Amino acid sequence: MFVLAVFLALIGTTKSPIRIIQFDEKINSLKIQIYNHSVAAEMLRREAGRTDLAGHAEYLDIQQDKQRKQDREVRLTVRTLCILFFISGLYLVFTLGETTGYAVMILSAAFCLPFEITHRAKK
Repeated sequence: MFVLAVFLALIGTTKSPIRIIQFDEKINSLKIQIYNHSVAAEMLRREAGRTDLAGHAEYLDIQQDKQRKQDREVRLTVRTLCILFFISGLYLVFTLGETTGYAVMILSAAFCLPFEITHRAKK
């Protein structure tokens, strides 16, 4: 389950940068989701300079706050999973005397480190 969770987290962070969610032909509007932070930052920079829509800058600020909260939740989930599996490895080693606990601890650290390094690099 741990490997599956880390695998899904890695897939989620390496998706294509933009996904089209909805297109409304009546009002000629396109709703997209941007996964790549550098692309999202560039889009926000360009959109913030628009003056043709009233309240557009405020809308962008709200959406940016939502994205930050979602990113924070993902980080907390991955960290929590890594810590739980590391603790379960400690439990296996020290309480039950199972040597497989070492493998669980090493795998949890090995999966958590690339995620943390990527997060620190984005800051």
